[in-house]
Amino acid sequence: MFRDGDASAQGTLESAHEHRNRLQRERRAKQREQPSFRNDALQLFTDGDASAQGTSESAHERRNRLQREWRAKQCEQPSFRNDALQLFRDGDASAQSTSESAQERRNRLRRERRAKQREQPFLRNDALQLFADTDASAPGRWDCGEMDTICGFCSAKMWIKERSANSTNNNPQFSLCCENGKVLLPNLPATPQELEVLLTSKESSAVKFRNEIRMYNSVLAFISFGAKVDDSVIGSPGPYSFRIQGELYHKIGSLCPTEGQCPQFAQLYIHDTKRERQNRHAVMPSLDPTTLDRLLTMMYNINPYVEVFKMARDMMVIEDAPMDLKLRLIAFRTKDARQYNVPTADEVAALMVGDGSKVVDKRDIVLAQQAGPLQRISELHVGYMALYYLLFFPYGEDGWHPNILINAVVANANLDEDHARKSELQRKHCNVIMAEFYGYRLQHRDTNGIALLRGDRLRQQYIVDAYVGIEQNRLKYLRLNKKKLRADLYQGLQDAIAAGDTSVAAIRQRIILPSSFIVGPRHMV
Repeated sequence: MFRDGDASAQGTLESAHEHRNRLQRERRAKQREQPSFRNDALQLFTDGDASAQGTSESAHERRNRLQREWRAKQCEQPSFRNDALQLFRDGDASAQSTSESAQERRNRLRRERRAKQREQPFLRNDALQLFADTDASAPGRWDCGEMDTICGFCSAKMWIKERSANSTNNNPQFSLCCENGKVLLPNLPATPQELEVLLTSKESSAVKFRNEIRMYNSVLAFISFGAKVDDSVIGSPGPYSFRIQGELYHKIGSLCPTEGQCPQFAQLYIHDTKRERQNRHAVMPSLDPTTLDRLLTMMYNINPYVEVFKMARDMMVIEDAPMDLKLRLIAFRTKDARQYNVPTADEVAALMVGDGSKVVDKRDIVLAQQAGPLQRISELHVGYMALYYLLFFPYGEDGWHPNILINAVVANANLDEDHARKSELQRKHCNVIMAEFYGYRLQHRDTNGIALLRGDRLRQQYIVDAYVGIEQNRLKYLRLNKKKLRADLYQGLQDAIAAGDTSVAAIRQRIILPSSFIVGPRHMV
């Protein structure tokens, strides 16, 4: 194999074995003089290595030297194998001239990446980007912008993001406030000056009034508010929260208290009027007497229900006054509720003598002079809210009732004459439902009074009261319209057996809730 040019071996008489050994020694000597190129993995960084050519290092020593040089070059220039750690590596010139370890470099890159994430908002969560447009002043803060979009039908102030899905930014339409013009209600009158000062002033007395606004409203109310209030959320860190459990109801008693009992609610407007202010202070001793007197004087001047109770009081003090005098709170309105909202004294109540058989509507409330149990006021009564929330409706504004018509002109605007004649809109949905009414009232409008918007804790109670009234009305509709909903298909002995009610005593009348009613159990016993 290495015999070419071997002249010394031709002139000698060496054996074949000696000749083979000599050639092996010469081959190994040549291998030590010039590096071996058989191991390509160890020749990765050998370019320009002239010092190793003149040495006689062994193969093992050479392998170790090359490995050390390879690791040194890795420290001098960063490794590009981990792409995740190279995310924010652009412009990093300081790391090229340093000899930091791989672990130190990895930690530094992570710190730089987190710093850049704090500087610019993280855009992966699209749900948080709903109202993030045009918010450049506060990086990382989500802002819904200004409430500067006005509804073209009801003049409610809305956010542009609240528009209907089928409308555009140039021509927004809203269904949260007025159902795109189908609901049209009169504006609430301006808030009385005495009440407006208490709701907006920064004086200590006004601030205390807003913190105790529920107590002030309760001592002025005609009716009682009955509910199991959950006190576990009161006093906890964070904003004030009002939560109830179970049923909610409004009740009212007789005109005068029985002997030995203190007057309450509406009885305070009739019984012992010379000591009326002292009686109210005795009910809520912690309230400011001056503020309470100012509110009471305001109610006597503008509230129609107070005027009616004052008329009843004046009649009862007459010597020959009838003993069967009764007060009827009228639940029906003859005027169009889309145009008239502030009632008069003769529209909200009437004084009557007799047994009360002349009641026209079954929802009317008839108050006896000094007898009879507490009566529950239906949520369908037009004065359901005005009789309790006097601070929100100081003029006795009418609430919701079933006879409020929708804005038929807007409702039929997209129908031609033939389709409008055949449309069942006027027969199926010709009245404003309770949810639409309260959705309209809770919106912000410059033409309305500010009492309902600035009611703080009382506003939360009002919203809960309205929601419970909506749910009770839905349940009542399901109970009274079982045939329309074909609920009889779900009733019977077979359904009871399938449900596991094998006992006859356990089978009662059931109201089957539709799948759209999301309130927990499907059956309501």
